[in-house]
Amino acid sequence: MEKSFSFDPAASRAFLFGEAFFTTMLYKDGRFLFLEDHWQRISKSWCYLFSADQIHTVLDLWAEKLELTLQQLQESSKRKAICRFTFSMDTEGSSLFSVGGTPSIEIKIRDYPSIASEYLDVQLSFQKKCPKTLIPSFFKKTFYLDSILEKRQASSQGWDDVVFLDTSDNFAEATTSNIFFIKGSTLVTPKLSSCVLDGITRRKIIESAEEIGLLVDVRNIHKSEADSFEFGFLSNSIKKSVPIRKMGVDASHFEFSHFSEIYNSIVTQHDKKIDNYVRESEKVDRQMRSLQEEI
Repeated sequence: MEKSFSFDPAASRAFLFGEAFFTTMLYKDGRFLFLEDHWQRISKSWCYLFSADQIHTVLDLWAEKLELTLQQLQESSKRKAICRFTFSMDTEGSSLFSVGGTPSIEIKIRDYPSIASEYLDVQLSFQKKCPKTLIPSFFKKTFYLDSILEKRQASSQGWDDVVFLDTSDNFAEATTSNIFFIKGSTLVTPKLSSCVLDGITRRKIIESAEEIGLLVDVRNIHKSEADSFEFGFLSNSIKKSVPIRKMGVDASHFEFSHFSEIYNSIVTQHDKKIDNYVRESEKVDRQMRSLQEEI
């Protein structure tokens, strides 16, 4: 007799169609870093993907899960950890165009990884990102297949990561990181578009550079400019920042400088920003109430 199987429709929207978004937070010394920035990302992302009607319900649910997660981490005596919160909607139907339902938040906690290397060797991707899509720059979509496939191919050739270009051959971002370059006393990074994520760490690095008096140039960066920069690095909420040692462009490659006083100054300022946040921020419940009043 042929067996039949059913799929739980409550979990199908995010799984089958990628109708979800997430934010990844760094936990350090009893605090989640830059809570307000994540709060704003979640608020905008939920209203964009679903509806503003349930935003208070979603944020209340997240606040509840956040406090439980914080308590769990504090009891575990971990100094640092990575927490991913994935947001979706449990619906009554599993068809492509089902609407409505109940907000759902999944939590994944993992140990803070040790940095495998002090630098990265990266190559430009074979596929390009289209700069014109419906997805706004603040939205962290859960579909990463293009990044997985590109990085898998690059790894088989001895590269650590891949940097995507857009269809005009301008730099976009790496698989899970934003990219920065240094030239003289200027920090250069691709401007935001729908194929460049408005990363929270990206913003904090730009702020750190400005705070120490550096020029910040946010613009289109063509791949032909790559070897004109003195230094390059990638950033995200987990690694914070890692220098690029070598970059493969088409059939050739070149190396960046292994040392930059400007880069070290930016990293030092960014670390101070993190330490100050941990030391001076209020308790989670007070932060959440204050933020909710602003909505």
